[in-house]
Amino acid sequence: MVLKKNYSHSDKIITKTFLDNSPDILIALDHTGTIRYVSSSVKTILGFSPEKYIGKKTLSFVHKQDIPALKEALISAHKSPKKFVILEYRVRNKKKEWRNFQLTARQIKNENGKILIFCVARDITDQKKAHEMREQAEQRFSTIFEHVALGLALFTFNGKLKFLEFNPAMEKMLGYSSKELLRMDVKDLSPKEDYNLDIKMFKELLKSQRDSYQIEKRYIRKDGSMFWGRLTVSTVRVDERTPRFLVSSVEDISESKKLEEQKRNFLSAIAHDLKTPLTTSQIVVQMLSKECKKYNPSPELMKQLKLLDNELHRLNRLVGDILDISRIETGKVYLRLEIVELCSFIESVVEGLKPLYPSSLIEYDMCNNYYVKIDKDRITQVMSNLINNAIKYSPADKPVTISVRRTKNNVTVYIKDRGVGIPKDKQKQIFTQFYQVNEQFSTGLGLGLYICKEIIRRHNGTIRLRSSEGKGSTFYFTLPVIVNKKL
Repeated sequence: MVLKKNYSHSDKIITKTFLDNSPDILIALDHTGTIRYVSSSVKTILGFSPEKYIGKKTLSFVHKQDIPALKEALISAHKSPKKFVILEYRVRNKKKEWRNFQLTARQIKNENGKILIFCVARDITDQKKAHEMREQAEQRFSTIFEHVALGLALFTFNGKLKFLEFNPAMEKMLGYSSKELLRMDVKDLSPKEDYNLDIKMFKELLKSQRDSYQIEKRYIRKDGSMFWGRLTVSTVRVDERTPRFLVSSVEDISESKKLEEQKRNFLSAIAHDLKTPLTTSQIVVQMLSKECKKYNPSPELMKQLKLLDNELHRLNRLVGDILDISRIETGKVYLRLEIVELCSFIESVVEGLKPLYPSSLIEYDMCNNYYVKIDKDRITQVMSNLINNAIKYSPADKPVTISVRRTKNNVTVYIKDRGVGIPKDKQKQIFTQFYQVNEQFSTGLGLGLYICKEIIRRHNGTIRLRSSEGKGSTFYFTLPVIVNKKL
């Protein structure tokens, strides 16, 4: 490469402007490796003025471990006029930090025919650190991926879910070789009902309706046996809408499921054994109370009999909750559905509860002619639970309001109290098993709202909560409305 001899004044201005504003350091070396020119960008990048370098050997500024490679590169550039030589080396800045540079060098001739080595030095320290961090992260991920006890897998989706990569733990769980898994469709690894739940949540993930999801589902091994796994799935996205691939982990929870089943069977057996004697005891207490009234009993005796009746009623309800949980978890909740006019039905439920709460205020905001198909006993159970909670946490002089509203395909029932409200951090857990917002005031096991949720879910509805501390709570549930009823 030969530099032009006759520059115009404007050419010189343009060239100087270009050299002074280059984001890289531009260097010219003579045949001895002495620096003859350094662009002013060296001040910005390394902190020293060009004068520090001009007239000195370039190797004197380079990290001693990089000197042999740089020396060889400069010799190569001298010997091969048309060759670009590229290498990395380190130079110390004014803060005494070693910076990484990528050097591109080529032989040129100046206007006098003198051979120079023209170099472009680009600071790549930040890029190099980022690259090293990526490599370290990839190495850590690879180590975890290969050795963690959880089954890990990467999936892609192109009409159907397919494996991209999986770890040895996943192979061991499923009993398939890597070649077999790569050819398989994910739906072949689970019973149909479990896969359908998985794919429903997966579609919500694709639509960015959720960032991740976790479910418990069954997996089918190669030998046909099944195990329970806790599946967690999240996406790695190209952008907000486009998933690049899916990351999933599977934890074998077969043992914990077995323990849960044993506990459930144990509680169910106890509940069954207690149900009959409790019911009998309650009937006897009620008969005794009725007979005692004939003989002018003392107020204290009647008070104690009433207290005993209430406690037996409470125990009966707890036993009923335990039996309901057992039925829910074994899929043995059977609904006896019939068409009813909802508002009239709600009024009849409230009338049945009034003897239990004679001094409580209950007001309505409803209109008629909303027909729904429900199991009357189960929806009565839901209403009783929600009204009982509303009355329990409301001041005696404040009413509980029951209202009904119609949307396009559903009817929504609202039970509103003016009580203490539920803290925001506890609202998400309110419908889970054994959860109690305030154990001090609770008389149950924390199963009621969970049972309500499951009953409403089996009616193809939803149940939710709105609450503000100090202002009260509103529990509300939806039921599909019958547009053209056929009685």
